[in-house]
Amino acid sequence: MRLRATKQQGTEAGQHDHTMRSMLSLVSMVICLVLAVSSAEAADPVIVRLGHRFPENDKWHLAFSQAAEVFNARETGIELQVEPGWSVDKYKVAVAAGNAPEVYLVDSPQAPAWGVSGFLAPLNDLAEAAGVTRDSFIPAAWDQNLWQGTLHAIPIQVDPNFGLIWNKELFGIVGLDPEAPPRTVEEFDLMFLRLTRSTADGTPVSVGMIPWTLTRGHANTIYTWGWLFGGEFYDYEQSKATAHDPRVIDALEYLTQYWERYEPVRAALSANIPPGYNRFTSGREAMMLSTPSNAFLIMRDFPEMDVGVTRMFNNPVAGVENAQWIGGYVLGLSAGAENPDAAFDVIKFLTADPEGVETFASSGSWVPANFTVPYFRSLGTDPLWQPYADIVLTTTRYRPAIPAMDVYNAELVRVFPSILRRNVSFIGTMEEISKIVDAKVAEMTAAK
Repeated sequence: MRLRATKQQGTEAGQHDHTMRSMLSLVSMVICLVLAVSSAEAADPVIVRLGHRFPENDKWHLAFSQAAEVFNARETGIELQVEPGWSVDKYKVAVAAGNAPEVYLVDSPQAPAWGVSGFLAPLNDLAEAAGVTRDSFIPAAWDQNLWQGTLHAIPIQVDPNFGLIWNKELFGIVGLDPEAPPRTVEEFDLMFLRLTRSTADGTPVSVGMIPWTLTRGHANTIYTWGWLFGGEFYDYEQSKATAHDPRVIDALEYLTQYWERYEPVRAALSANIPPGYNRFTSGREAMMLSTPSNAFLIMRDFPEMDVGVTRMFNNPVAGVENAQWIGGYVLGLSAGAENPDAAFDVIKFLTADPEGVETFASSGSWVPANFTVPYFRSLGTDPLWQPYADIVLTTTRYRPAIPAMDVYNAELVRVFPSILRRNVSFIGTMEEISKIVDAKVAEMTAAK
């Protein structure tokens, strides 16, 4: 009996030991699991830096910062940091050195040039994997980032070029219908004469519009009026620049005639403008071609002005019913980015996510490039925004999306003053520009 009791006690003790070991093992597993979860929660998020060239107090930086707050609140394991003050030169040097922001804001349509030059990474695979497709974007905004099938950036914002804004009071003063702006170039010419006034001694009082000075300079002026007269600037099928298109030459002649007659008027009306005003807001210029941000700033800062907004006029005489075009900005992925997937998550949030698009675009009074998000649809029901929404939905035009875009623009800027003064042959000068651009495209694509 004593031996059996001892065996039983031994068995019970063994079972007790086994149970204790099992409990200890289970406790150990739970502790390891808790530690693993805590470690994962404590892991640093992936940092994605977004760089842009604007200063810290600019609306671009403020819009990106607001969007970053929304993005970072989602706890995706990615932290978006916005960095202002990244000039183009600073950015390109940083890419070469391997310490550039992963995402960079690029002025369209520069992306093909930057991609071919090795500063931006191709996005075809990342975009396809993320479901970011052309179908959701304004076609012209998307297409200007393509070169020979490679997608170099995703559009975030578009500038509808251009809306026409007009001073209704000045229209009424000269007997024009304040609610009827010009719809064609021919009507513009007639209204221009009525709206351009002087005192008895010949001192200019107001001008219809200065057609040879548009937003952001000479190149935009040539593109806009070139398209208005039916010209084209690049033949993608032939891969040839067409700055010498005869209809572009017609547009240059038109602008030159205006300059010859009205440059003294422009100079007089541009003098002694009160601080904070320009020719239009001071009542000296009756019409202006404007992007939405500029138009809405005028309405905000000068509420006493009775201003109308509509689409830019067209030119049926030249067979042109829609000469409007888009510019804007795009987001590129820096070549050599350490975390391309995380960086593209940021790009997708800002360009395709409804919350990201609205946070960014509403802050800066911009038209988003993605037309499928609710915010874009809301613009079409706003009387002020409607003309601009109409422009982006109907236009197919954008500046030549080619590797030599910088060269093209620079050449147009360089020759325009000489053209206005008739110091050069129009056709000969524009033919030379086409040759220069073609040679640069060939050089850049061969180098790649």
